[in-house]
Amino acid sequence: MSRRFLLLALIAVSLGATIAMAGDGKDGEDVQRKSGIPPLSGPRASYPLPFTLTAANTRTAAAISTGYYFVDSDDEAADFWRPDPSQFVDTLTESATWRRIITGPNQFPAGFWTDPQQNTYGGHAYFRNPGNPTDSTDDAFAGPISIGFPFYFNGVRYDSFYVSTNGLIGLSNRRYFYEYDEFGFPVRKARLEVSPGVFSFYDPASDDMRARSTIGAANEDTSVADNHGYQFLATGNSTATGTNLGMRARTNAQLDESSLTGAWGSTANIRPALIAAAWDDLQLSVYNQDISAVDDFGRAYYKRSPANDRLIIYFVNLTPIRAKTATVGGVTHNVTFTADNRPGQGEHYRFSVQVTLNRSDSSVVIQYEKFFGIAPRNALQPHAATVWMRCNSTVGVTGPARRLRTSVPSGAEWQGFPSAMPVYTTLDFQQVKYTQYTEYLFNVATDPTNGGVRATSKRNDGNTTPKDFLAIRFKQWKNMLRVIQVYYRTHPLDNNAPLDFSVIIPTAQANNYEILAGETRLGAIQPVAIVQNLTNDVQGPQGVNYVKQGINFKVRFRIQNEATGKIVYNTSKAVTDAALRDTSLSGVVLCNINGQGLPYTAGHFVKPYEFIRVTFPPFEPNPFINDQIGRLFTSVVAEPKDSNNVALGDEWPFDDTTGIRLFAMRRLNDFNDDVTEYHLVGGAAMPSVLKWVNIDG
Repeated sequence: MSRRFLLLALIAVSLGATIAMAGDGKDGEDVQRKSGIPPLSGPRASYPLPFTLTAANTRTAAAISTGYYFVDSDDEAADFWRPDPSQFVDTLTESATWRRIITGPNQFPAGFWTDPQQNTYGGHAYFRNPGNPTDSTDDAFAGPISIGFPFYFNGVRYDSFYVSTNGLIGLSNRRYFYEYDEFGFPVRKARLEVSPGVFSFYDPASDDMRARSTIGAANEDTSVADNHGYQFLATGNSTATGTNLGMRARTNAQLDESSLTGAWGSTANIRPALIAAAWDDLQLSVYNQDISAVDDFGRAYYKRSPANDRLIIYFVNLTPIRAKTATVGGVTHNVTFTADNRPGQGEHYRFSVQVTLNRSDSSVVIQYEKFFGIAPRNALQPHAATVWMRCNSTVGVTGPARRLRTSVPSGAEWQGFPSAMPVYTTLDFQQVKYTQYTEYLFNVATDPTNGGVRATSKRNDGNTTPKDFLAIRFKQWKNMLRVIQVYYRTHPLDNNAPLDFSVIIPTAQANNYEILAGETRLGAIQPVAIVQNLTNDVQGPQGVNYVKQGINFKVRFRIQNEATGKIVYNTSKAVTDAALRDTSLSGVVLCNINGQGLPYTAGHFVKPYEFIRVTFPPFEPNPFINDQIGRLFTSVVAEPKDSNNVALGDEWPFDDTTGIRLFAMRRLNDFNDDVTEYHLVGGAAMPSVLKWVNIDG
């Protein structure tokens, strides 16, 4: 009786411990708080978009290769990827380097903004709303303000930024080149060499989409005002009274090109470059109605690092305004927040957030400082500030990138290898523009169709974000390969059928699959993996994450005994042009996402976003070798190495490995278990894996 009880206890402990172990990332799929794929990331993927994760993509849909991935500080990734939340910088640190963005131009004497000896940082660091000149704290923007260094965002160089009271930061760049005085202020337009022997007033990095005369002509037209950022980014091409377009937009949206046209209009005018730290209908209030006085409650600052390699923009005490809805735990509240709300004065919550632009790696870090307040104040179950923020906000990045034409200024889009590289490869304003974006969250729980926290997680922790000092890092990591799926082929069970591997065990049934070692038809599997090439070349050699096509790479299948740690199967196959030509010998086939074979053109290799199917040699466990029996973990690894084993420079390893569990059993002539024999798997005690099948509960 006691032995049976002990055996049951061991089984219970093993199940509980195995469940706990499922979050340790061991199987390559338990990533927690980073870019990933649906359904873990909600209705919209957190990969750089647009990109179709479940079907074919065109070569020119390059966001997955050139866009921003994110990792937040709650993730379990190594420090190389994860942002450090302790790096938050307040205004007491290097206090002399902070500059306040004031609430109107008239707080300084006339002429201050154009005097380089007074306005030493340059730019228009004051809030205003051309559609409502009486209020510079609501639906207002400040800028342009000099970034202070060239900052590349989506591969495009920017020199200025705008700040909105609605939690947005916009980036802009100049139309013309200038000569500068000793204080760094532009004094006149200048011609610079833009290509060998060609001198022009036009800055090739400009996002300004208005027409230009012939580049390099003696009579280049410079009459168009250099105000593209102000006219199209900040105001949405409207300064009429009562309008709140552009960065003044109250209603947040998703960050795709179509959703942004409501506030910014046609893409013929602008594809806005935006950092949404907390895009919502917010206010930086400075007037306390209870005491009828200015109290500077809401503020915005910016600073440049002493090394001039980082710009920090700091929102202090953003507060809500007008009607909002929040839902969590089945409780929904609708609250109208009055203007200039304060702690203890009606319904109120507030939070502060910083955005850091890093010159060295073109990354963007959004970090929240503190969240305060609850609403409604008198409700039995009021919602915290974090709930109100995530239910009504957009967090993420979006902006235009560029890809090559076959010729400039009006050639067709270059389709990449094997077509010849265009002669002109400078990614200037003449090249094709496309919007790419990455969302961290959008209207969580209040938009049942599109809302959600995009970060992948198996911990059901969407309701814990954001939180105090959470940091989110967006960076254009080079992602080379993606494992789509792994499945098995087995022998037919019919004794009269050929002894081939013609029965497919699909991915949905392959996990925890059981085989019987030593049995002719039940004792073997043949692993199959489908892998996708995520590299691209359509931006050319001057682009972000450029990879010259015609690449070779490897795919490995490995089986490890979870009880002993021994690797019992380890095979790697090279994906090369030769392998794709001779599929019967190599087992490497060009295919669609479902594994169905496609015709291959010799010399083309695996082009961007194409899929390959790799069939590995069978695994037939020997019933007399204990290491090949019991609880096994099978993993497929897409190895970004060429056929000479030279690494290809992959920087995003989180989707190039996946794995499932396999159980290899054997016949026992006599079964006896006195519960003294057990194994430790992942730190958990389990009944002997040589006698028992321990499947996670």
